[in-house]
Amino acid sequence: MKESTQVLLGLGLGLAGGIAIAATHNPSLLSAADAIAPVGTLWVNAIRMTVIPLVSPLSSPAWHPHLTSRQSDDSAAERSPSSSACSQSPR
Repeated sequence: MKESTQVLLGLGLGLAGGIAIAATHNPSLLSAADAIAPVGTLWVNAIRMTVIPLVSPLSSPAWHPHLTSRQSDDSAAERSPSSSACSQSPR
């Protein structure tokens, strides 16, 4: 069986098991689910710690070409003397 099929099967079985536990209203099953909940929280936080540093630089203005070129054009204009000042020479 392919790995992607196994992952989807596990996801479906976990979802079905969670729904079944919630539907039974059995106190021992609900307390067991509550005991396992911190593991799921740790897992989601670990995924966030991995994904957010990879995605956040993509939202930076430095990655947008139109902003970067505009900033470089503005800074180049500020650094270079004006053309009229260059063309005039003292006589």
